[in-house]
Amino acid sequence: MSERGEAANSFPLPEGEGQGEGKHGSPPNEPSPRPSPTAVGEGERPTHHSSLITHHSFRILHIITSLDVGGAQKHLLSLVKGLRQRGHEADVAFFKNPSLVEQFAKTGARLFDLSARGTLSPLLILRLASILAQGDYQVVHTHLLKADTYGTLAGVLARTPVRIASKHNDERALRNPAAATIHGLLSRLNHRVVVLSDYVGQYVASVGRVEPRLITRVYYGLPTNSAASPGEGLRLRTELGIAPDIPLVATVGRLMEQKGLTYLLQAMHILQQRLPEARLLIVGDSQDGRDEYKQLLLRQHHSLGLEGSVIFTGVRDDVPAVMQAIDLFAMASLWEGFGLVFLEAMAAARPIVATAVSAIPEVVEEGVSGLLVPPRDPEALADALYSLLNDPNRARRMGAAGLLRLKNRFTEDKMVDCIEGLYRELCNVPPVPGPHHSDRRSPSRTT
Repeated sequence: MSERGEAANSFPLPEGEGQGEGKHGSPPNEPSPRPSPTAVGEGERPTHHSSLITHHSFRILHIITSLDVGGAQKHLLSLVKGLRQRGHEADVAFFKNPSLVEQFAKTGARLFDLSARGTLSPLLILRLASILAQGDYQVVHTHLLKADTYGTLAGVLARTPVRIASKHNDERALRNPAAATIHGLLSRLNHRVVVLSDYVGQYVASVGRVEPRLITRVYYGLPTNSAASPGEGLRLRTELGIAPDIPLVATVGRLMEQKGLTYLLQAMHILQQRLPEARLLIVGDSQDGRDEYKQLLLRQHHSLGLEGSVIFTGVRDDVPAVMQAIDLFAMASLWEGFGLVFLEAMAAARPIVATAVSAIPEVVEEGVSGLLVPPRDPEALADALYSLLNDPNRARRMGAAGLLRLKNRFTEDKMVDCIEGLYRELCNVPPVPGPHHSDRRSPSRTT
């Protein structure tokens, strides 16, 4: 998959879809004229006219399957916040799991909670089309497979001028030939398909049957000043009863097969023979109440005698403090579309031990910012963990290299720049000079 440095090709707006008259700017304490299927956390809305070219700002409806805690949701939160700070009107519709509603509401975005309708109801298409049409949105931008399906069809029905789908993972479901065929056909209704890594771009083209001409890669980004203070790391160690000099590893993510946690537990069992004082935090929980894998992990935790060395913390909202508390970050994923949590570790200048699968080698530079090992190999994982825990100077050098890599390659500003630039390109609007646009780079196209 190659990268092209020139500006991406412009897609013309579908005929007759460039204008529309919508109502905007309802006073915060009065009912909104827009449809409100449980609108949550409505903030003050700027007044705009329909002409994109005149005002250089956009009205975007992001549609995502779930607002549960995860990489795609954290990415969307950063994107919505960044777009709104730049004067765009970015709102969010979701189908289930309102875990992050409060955080999204703080951005000022209007939230449409469609969870009452379920994620398999075709009525969602009609409801989304109504929201898009009455809201006079110029861009519909979808995230995750169900939202991609319903949001794209709703965008066509509502004649939304620009339709974009973001692919956040190398979804296993697309290995089903029927699902891949439908996915490929639906993707042709989009003006662009955004992928968060070159690997995911290759995957959705070869497996998910997306036409390569539609694909643009935009990496996830994180604020470079998002690290917690050393004091917060010490506070967390105190809370968990872990002394400052104890070697501490953490992994963060949902308790699901994708994350390879059974292999990480086996690696910790091996590591205990060489470094018995080492501890592991497993930060996260099961998804949608599906606890089978979690119960499997707890049984394995007991059978390997890891009760004194491995702590299941559940979901925490202080991940930066976790990263500050640990000596290194570990991830045993079997596949991974990007791994936003790697950037959180890099922001804290922590070295990384991870599996060399999917997009991880694009994020973690082997031998520079971390060590990469084969998947499903507990012994290799244990060896890598031991080598860094036993060599603090090397670990610090790798952590510093990771922080530098974050600043050079994976910043939040760069990510928002690229997405905003894509909106402007697809709507045929020139860039606006300003603090966020002085050094714009076009998002990378993949072919």
